[in-house]
Amino acid sequence: MYSSTPPGLTNSTPPARVSSDPHTPVGVPGPQPVLVVMGVSGSGKSTVAALLASQLGWDFVEGDDLHPAANVAKMASGTPLTDEDRWPWLDTVSSWIVEHTTADLPGIVTCSALKKKYRDVLREQNVIFVHLVGSKDLLGARMSARLDHYMPASLLDSQLDTLEPLDSDERGILIDAARPPDEEAARIVTMLGLRPAAGSSAPGAATSGQSTARTPNTTVAMHPVVEAVTRRIIERSAQSRARYLARIDAAAEQGPTRGRLGCANLAHGFAATGQQDKAALRAFVKPNIGIVSSYNDVLSAHQPFAAYPAILKDAVRKAGGIAQVAGGVPAMCDGITQGRDGMQLSLFSRDLIAMATGVALAHDLFDGALLLGVCDKIVPGLVIGALAFGHLPAILVPTGPMSSGIPNKEKSRIRELYAEGLADREQLLEAETASYHSAGTCTFYGTANSNQMLMEVMGLHLPGASFVSPDSPLREALTAAAARQVVALTELKDRYTPIGRVVDERSIINGVVALLATGGSTNHTLHLPAIAAVAGIQLTWQDFADLSEVVPLLVRIYPNGPADINHFHAAGGTAFLIGQLLDAGLLHPDVRTVAGAGLDAYRREPVLDGNALSYRPGPTESLDTDVLRPASAPFAPNGGLRILDGNLGSAVIKVAAVATEHHVIQAPAVVFDDQHVFLAAFEAGELDRDLVAVIRYQGPSANGMPELHKLTPALGILQDRGYQVALVTDGRMSGASGKIPAAIHLTPEAAAGGPIGRIRDGDLVRLNATAGTLDVLLDDDVFAAREITGAALDDVSWSGTGRELFSVFRRQVGPADRGASVITNTLEGVL
Repeated sequence: MYSSTPPGLTNSTPPARVSSDPHTPVGVPGPQPVLVVMGVSGSGKSTVAALLASQLGWDFVEGDDLHPAANVAKMASGTPLTDEDRWPWLDTVSSWIVEHTTADLPGIVTCSALKKKYRDVLREQNVIFVHLVGSKDLLGARMSARLDHYMPASLLDSQLDTLEPLDSDERGILIDAARPPDEEAARIVTMLGLRPAAGSSAPGAATSGQSTARTPNTTVAMHPVVEAVTRRIIERSAQSRARYLARIDAAAEQGPTRGRLGCANLAHGFAATGQQDKAALRAFVKPNIGIVSSYNDVLSAHQPFAAYPAILKDAVRKAGGIAQVAGGVPAMCDGITQGRDGMQLSLFSRDLIAMATGVALAHDLFDGALLLGVCDKIVPGLVIGALAFGHLPAILVPTGPMSSGIPNKEKSRIRELYAEGLADREQLLEAETASYHSAGTCTFYGTANSNQMLMEVMGLHLPGASFVSPDSPLREALTAAAARQVVALTELKDRYTPIGRVVDERSIINGVVALLATGGSTNHTLHLPAIAAVAGIQLTWQDFADLSEVVPLLVRIYPNGPADINHFHAAGGTAFLIGQLLDAGLLHPDVRTVAGAGLDAYRREPVLDGNALSYRPGPTESLDTDVLRPASAPFAPNGGLRILDGNLGSAVIKVAAVATEHHVIQAPAVVFDDQHVFLAAFEAGELDRDLVAVIRYQGPSANGMPELHKLTPALGILQDRGYQVALVTDGRMSGASGKIPAAIHLTPEAAAGGPIGRIRDGDLVRLNATAGTLDVLLDDDVFAAREITGAALDDVSWSGTGRELFSVFRRQVGPADRGASVITNTLEGVL
């Protein structure tokens, strides 16, 4: 029997062996364990331990209560304890532990356990240390706020100086103390493979109607590099994340926003609704869901959204809520504007979409949101906008891909023939029309389909929602299920899950890992840092680079291979991929998602049981290893993206589709400030040689950072003729970047005085994707002494294209390595 939608989690998996690595998840062995919840004062030991004891039904003792009166008096006076003070106390704590381990009874005890020699007193065969780790600022603030504890804040420095981290021979786990206590408890339960007591409301417990079947392997240790990168992001982001969470928590505490509206305001808000909805909205008894749509007829992927409001409103109503279309956002097609002046507005449209989402949700009427978007800048924009209202639950609702057209390899062949003058326009149009032929997402693995992959892995889609075709009954069932689910996640129901808590450091890491494992769009090296920044999380390109070294490439979809997204879905899709990455310790399992606590629900795939949506376990083996492989036998041991650094700055390169023999290119530079001039030179036969095409003044502050995908056929022809060819640019390449080694997003950009502006024709440029370097081979002093040449075209030169409307964006935009965002750049101090 399949479970009803949405899938939930249960801790029914037998516990497993404990790892000796203190930085990785562990399982609990057969004998009953005793957990020692440790850390300095203010880390939340008592709160988290009490939650665990309640959820698990285990014995619990507060270690501080076992201190002799003399110790309590000494600490209350502000005097640190000595080792002589601590030994009798530690012996008492140890006796409590021994009583439980001898009787094979589980238990939980709080104890600072700051030094290893103290922990040695407590160590028994079945003791596991749970170390709550927090920043000094966080701990100090908590201690200062406590009025009922004898430990003064003045002793924090002494405790931090005394603290010794868990060693490699100590069994234990690290937990981020900055998280809400219920999240910390959920993480501990998940990492240790524990089972909540019967009737417990522990995070991860199955809810009514949900299956208790489960296939996850909770015994897998997180990869140490993934854990280390996550930890440093948490530490780097501690203050900004705390500010963000404080803002959304304050908003949530005020209750339904329409409760603060005046009578005239509220009357305007529901004037066009029916009498029944008016009564419910006035009484605040039903959640009101705002629908933010990016529907238009121009984007094939967005055309199906025309029918969605009616489906969503009906489903919300049946789930006990009300839904209103809150607003629309623009949606630009990069396929149409590729190589055209309109492309200069594309990246900026992301921030404009975020602002439009904010406008839609700013009416103070809504308890949750359904975000309708698929394509390149639309999904990141919707997420950024929704995160500004992070106290509201929000679910992304996709449409799915069109059916497969002509093979991608054939499409590429005809494009190159056309570029060489060997095919006419009619032949090219016929091929393109056969490829892009109906409603739905384009089937290559560009930014649009990368969006869908990331939204699912980050827990913002329902499981399995990404790649179901638009015209199937299953798609309509998933759309309705999203509406029902967002109602259940509102504050007026009992499973409150705001988007600001779903998008956290771990879900961001999960998104990066999925991007790397699938060879996804380079555009997400811009989008993910921007999304993260709005949520108070500081994600850097170095984080991408470090993760890329350990995340294997498991997927080959065009342009990384001949297959398309439909082949990926048929081969096992997201359920298989997520399962593989979880079992390899590369994804954080203990995250919040719109489907509930934990990512294990996303191992399952949706099916129709009659007319009802159900879930079944996803495949455990790939059905086509030419498209989708297990983590044990990847296409490549490293991810599909790399970061390049050198005397030209920092750049991104996608190597998933680049043959190994082209990973290192050294050739003379040919410099252009306009892609059209490059194409004219190619057509004139002036570029038949080894070269590095340097296309400057394509960065965000120069002309909005357009994609330069139109260069691909010409560069591909030169490569096919046997020349060593590469591209270096401060602009973007399409999410469908292919076989040409392309160092893109180069920062600092030319318009900001970046070194790319000093390159001259004939300079030797070396791009080394293997070593991760990008340099012009000149003496550093000689190169630095050169003047910047060239310039971006002014607004007058582009009159009539709409470019002039975005001049304020170009003046205010941040650099590529921080997301090329106007929003995050201008609000950095606030965010």
